[in-house]
Amino acid sequence: MTRELAQAGTRDEVVWQLMAEVARVFNASVAVAFPAGQKLAAHPDSSLTLTEKELNVAGVGVSSPAGRRPLTTICPAPRVMHLPLATERAALGVLSVRLRIGH
Repeated sequence: MTRELAQAGTRDEVVWQLMAEVARVFNASVAVAFPAGQKLAAHPDSSLTLTEKELNVAGVGVSSPAGRRPLTTICPAPRVMHLPLATERAALGVLSVRLRIGH
């Protein structure tokens, strides 16, 4: 996966590679969301549709220092795990994953 990401020339190519690999390895529906003004917007090629509430929860990962860890403690029994896409300097977006358990 590292090789494919390194060869990606655009942000969309990085997103496509990331979503495809996570979906394949974890048998999951996947979304990547990026800041759009004061909110998050899911990438249009995401295989997981996020509700407004889920986007708000995922947004914590971009807007606060607490977002450097999975956001599963904010909502009880979350159906989607939100993982910040972060560098040492900032959170750039959020990877959201819902496992397809039993399928």
